Amino acid sequence: MKQLEELDISQNSFYGEIPDQIGNLVKLVQLDLSFNSFAGHIPNTIGNLYNLNGLMLNDNNLTGNIPQEVGIDLSCNLLSGEIPKELTSLAGLNLLNLSRNKLTGDIPYAIGNLTQLESLDLSMNQLSSSIPQSIASLDSLSVMNLSFNNLSGQIPPGNQLQTFNDPSVYEGNPGLCGPPLSKSCSSGGSFNPELVENTHDDEVDDMIWFYVSMILGFVFGFWGLVGPLLFKTYWRYRFYGLVDRIQDRVL
Repeated sequence: MKQLEELDISQNSFYGEIPDQIGNLVKLVQLDLSFNSFAGHIPNTIGNLYNLNGLMLNDNNLTGNIPQEVGIDLSCNLLSGEIPKELTSLAGLNLLNLSRNKLTGDIPYAIGNLTQLESLDLSMNQLSSSIPQSIASLDSLSVMNLSFNNLSGQIPPGNQLQTFNDPSVYEGNPGLCGPPLSKSCSSGGSFNPELVENTHDDEVDDMIWFYVSMILGFVFGFWGLVGPLLFKTYWRYRFYGLVDRIQDRVL
């Protein structure tokens, strides 16, 4: 069994946990356990399968985190946690499907290291933050789906990403903006530090001018009333007389 290079037991009714002993099949190149009823965690021993370039575990009931060394197709499970950065070290990977799970956190920037990647599906998770610019460097990428997550910010420009002109690739991410979406980033679809700084400066300037105008108004108003009383004797007598008459009426 240790010399086995391909194991396909897909589309059966197997259930229970994937045994740790699977990691003893060190010659394994293809492993397909999809469309069964396997449950529990993915055994870390799969990381011992260094020759593995095809792993299909989709359409099971697997839970827990994704082991660092596991890739390929893990869609339609209950996997949680962040996408392990170590996954991006599988340079020969040509398909990565983690869709329909409960993954959180960012898309690793090092995903740009997967230069052979042809298909990437991270849809229907809870991924957040922005789409890393490094995805634009995946020249072999022909299929991509990032829909229905919590991604935000501007969709990175780049020759390869420009080929994905179908908005459905990004739908379900209200915080995303820029082509091919109709939402423009200039209308508040992305965080722009320079814009925030300029707005803050404008608010400070407005506040300064408010206080300056208030002080000037007080100064001119004060001297407009008191100045004539100080320098014009006639006006001073008339003012004091007016005050006395008002006081007599009040009392």
